[in-house]
Amino acid sequence: MNTPIRRPPDRIVIVGGGISGLSIAVRLSQSGLPVTVLESGYLGDGASSRNQGWLYSGAWFAPRQLSLAIACYESFKQTVHLCDECLEPATPSMIYLISSPATPVSYWTDAWGAAGIPYGGVSIEEAIAETGVAGPVVRHAFRLPDRAIQTDVLLAFLTAKAEHQGVEIRTRTSVSRLMKVGDEVRGVVTSTDTEIPARLVILAANVHGADLWPSTTRAGYQTEFTRVCLKTHCLTVRPRVANSPYCIVDLEGFNQVPHADRSILGSSRWLAATDSRERTLVPGEIDRLRRLLKSAHPQFDATQHEIIEWAGCTMQAMHSHQVEPGVAPMPTVIDHECEPPRVKNLLSVFPGRATLWPQLAELARIAVMDKIQSKNPRSAEASWVAANWLN
Repeated sequence: MNTPIRRPPDRIVIVGGGISGLSIAVRLSQSGLPVTVLESGYLGDGASSRNQGWLYSGAWFAPRQLSLAIACYESFKQTVHLCDECLEPATPSMIYLISSPATPVSYWTDAWGAAGIPYGGVSIEEAIAETGVAGPVVRHAFRLPDRAIQTDVLLAFLTAKAEHQGVEIRTRTSVSRLMKVGDEVRGVVTSTDTEIPARLVILAANVHGADLWPSTTRAGYQTEFTRVCLKTHCLTVRPRVANSPYCIVDLEGFNQVPHADRSILGSSRWLAATDSRERTLVPGEIDRLRRLLKSAHPQFDATQHEIIEWAGCTMQAMHSHQVEPGVAPMPTVIDHECEPPRVKNLLSVFPGRATLWPQLAELARIAVMDKIQSKNPRSAEASWVAANWLN
């Protein structure tokens, strides 16, 4: 006779030790809940460490998605307030460039104003000097708050806060399956067959946790969310191309984010991917990036630089009405008890953009407290922007 699985009354297990998982762990621990974070590799081993290190102000999204821009700017301010040491040192804020006389400047500036994002004009001479972009490419230039950030510093910050709050963190602990009784999750089982009981499990491993998601492919199911796997291509160039980050809004959003000894260059293009862990380069996308680089920097000499071509994947969740070209996902928390096939005590979280980690953490906290029907007054006290947010 099987012994019934017994679980602690409130323990929350979070699968994934990146920015999303750690920030949610901190927020739940602030609410008085015992939390365990499980990471299959090292902390940040995934999307948190495979990105450009661009802390968005929201300016890029403002013309098409005002609500996303407003959320980005709020999260931007919270990140700088809490962890200003994660900003890339000696690197100024971003310059947004307009390259074509046909681009309506007001399309951008009106949207920035509507989102409450501060901006100021920059002379063409100053923009060229800071970015190294060729003169003919610079028609208008603006300074916005976006910054280059060191994601490893932000990860270390969140790790320290989680440990301070009493969060249990286990690295090199891979989860092989969910412990279930009927349609109810009771914890997780690791690759070493160790059972870890839990009141609630949160999947925050992005593409690395795809095997744990409940299947939604059976005929007849209607789901509120669609999981979308996106792939982007980037170039890492050493030494760096320019000291100031920049984005050329009407040149496919071509951008350069400088770090200590390198630049990471990308564009606004995201491709749909069928395999969330597949990182094979698409030659045409790399060729496109190289052409954009040459357009912005005609004097660029590839023989004088080390160039690494790479692609990164992210898994996001979008409402059915959001799935259209050019629409960026928002932070999302999925309660699988409300999504077919219905599974109790299981949440999946998706940040939309790494910048939005404070928003995702708060959404997750609200969802968890609602599910466990907690009346703990501490849940309302902590705030990302409060000076005593650790208390």
